[in-house]
Amino acid sequence: MGAGLVVLAACGPAGTAIDPPASGRPFPLLQGTGGLYVDPDNPAALWLRTAPADPRAELIRTRIATRPAAHLVTAPTAEVASDVRRVASGAAAAHLLPVFLASPDRTGGCASDHHGWFAELAHGLGNTPALVIVQAGHACADRAQVLSDAVRTIRQVKRATVLIDVSDAASPQDAAALLAPAGADGFAVDVGGYAPIDKATTTANAIRAAAGRTGYTAVVDGSRNDVPVSGTCNPPGARAGQYMSLTPRQDDIQQLWLTTPGTSDGPCGTAPSSRAGEFVPDLAAALAQQPS
Repeated sequence: MGAGLVVLAACGPAGTAIDPPASGRPFPLLQGTGGLYVDPDNPAALWLRTAPADPRAELIRTRIATRPAAHLVTAPTAEVASDVRRVASGAAAAHLLPVFLASPDRTGGCASDHHGWFAELAHGLGNTPALVIVQAGHACADRAQVLSDAVRTIRQVKRATVLIDVSDAASPQDAAALLAPAGADGFAVDVGGYAPIDKATTTANAIRAAAGRTGYTAVVDGSRNDVPVSGTCNPPGARAGQYMSLTPRQDDIQQLWLTTPGTSDGPCGTAPSSRAGEFVPDLAAALAQQPS
């Protein structure tokens, strides 16, 4: 990280970040809530219910299932509002901030009704404070327009912070070109990736420089970035990074889990028989181990 970045997240005995300690300055990303919400139905928690006596269960429970990660929203339009509402209402009741990774294009195409999909997402959020990372339009000729409409639509929820996932941008300039017309609060990088925090931070700072806006909120996905690895598809040796590393300064780089550790990249690497998006306990257990 840059020398100006002071990471205020403390570390527990296992070396993984815990909630930021009390501070006289607020953490902007948390919007005044008590912290990040842990979805009790996250992929790791759902697996644990099916295998409570599994030898990997305690490791996965303590280091993945009970830690906050973005809730992946991929449901069809008719089901988006109820999916989002379940998580948002649980977070509101606990006075915590839910994080959503909104991805209508997971089939690899260009969704036919992005506007309707994001309108249902906004409806599900209601008035709940939330952080929403938008993944949309990757295969669309009018991607910038899709993203701009998605941001405007979600912004109907006045308490939502909206970021755009620019992890796949070919260059900082390309990322900035998506950000400028969208009007988002910031962006996310390395979503589902394995870039170490120093490399991801360099990328995020280059995007800010290209955009000419140091005030953009920039979030790095820390779910699989703790050690350098070779490969991008379930590579061996990967470890989960800090699940929450926040500072009070909005222009610092923030780190959250935007992917649940243990979610497969597809039939490759150390999970050759898995499907993309499937929770694989062996992957989760390997990621939860501390580096040797």
